[in-house]
Amino acid sequence: MKKLFAGIVAALALVPVIANAASYKAGDYIDFAGNADDWSSFNAAGSAEETAKFLNTDALSSIFISDTTHTDSKGNKYLKVLELRYSKGNAHGVADKDETIQSGEPYQKNVADLKAKIASPYGYYESSNLVVDIATLDEVKSILGVTGTNTDIEMTDMNKYILSVLTAGGIADSNISYVFTKTAGATTGTYKTVKVTRNTAGEVISAAIVDQVVEYTEEDHGYVFTTVEMNEAFTCKSSTTDTYSCYECPTGEENKTDFVWKRDGAQDSACKKVDKITSKAKCVKSPKTGVDSYLVPSAIVLGVCAIVLTVLKRKDAFRTI
Repeated sequence: MKKLFAGIVAALALVPVIANAASYKAGDYIDFAGNADDWSSFNAAGSAEETAKFLNTDALSSIFISDTTHTDSKGNKYLKVLELRYSKGNAHGVADKDETIQSGEPYQKNVADLKAKIASPYGYYESSNLVVDIATLDEVKSILGVTGTNTDIEMTDMNKYILSVLTAGGIADSNISYVFTKTAGATTGTYKTVKVTRNTAGEVISAAIVDQVVEYTEEDHGYVFTTVEMNEAFTCKSSTTDTYSCYECPTGEENKTDFVWKRDGAQDSACKKVDKITSKAKCVKSPKTGVDSYLVPSAIVLGVCAIVLTVLKRKDAFRTI
């Protein structure tokens, strides 16, 4: 029975808190948990500060591209996104001009890093392989808000942020970076890329869509628009309106529970809210809260009191003689 109960609790812990089906548009920023440890850390955050720290350091930051037809076993939808935090290029080129972008070192490094970060069902897998790809020109244009024949990219705060993150860590003496799509350019051996220009302070000041030869000099920086499919059930949503409460939750041991401080809505279904506790500091369950834990001490105290009263009464009686 004990093992059965522990199994049920373990299964409940794996059930995600399903948010209402969200409607995203291309270019929206979304944070995801990439694995069970990340999801647990996000839900265990006991304050807005702890949540913000997790989002800034561990969450998988991304930009929404489109919905997909893929779902997990519970019917949760996978979203195709441009991955930011783990998509890093390097200064040694994407590939030789006779090779594909997928065979280049930056893309292969991105794939390896993402596989190490993202587990199933947090990311979409096919035949035990995480589905990783490079964004098309049309997908990149939809993210950056480029329409028609206009090749210049408006320097909005979000566009600056996206391009700054994707081209971070380049060679200090170069102010030009190229981020490759997988769409071929107008001539053989070229691809449509986003040319990113920085000022001497390292700030992105302009960007444009251009044809770029795959092979280029070491002074140029090569990066790729890497995409993955992430599970909408594990989006890490946070806002200034988040509230936190004390909950009594099963520990996995038979008939045992503990108090935990959690963000409202992130608690497991087996947890019960403890309304009388309103601060994290007090959300601690004493190891001795059962009836038997205080009956013995209480009996001892009452016994001592009875002896004292008896002695006092005898003294009073003696004085009256």
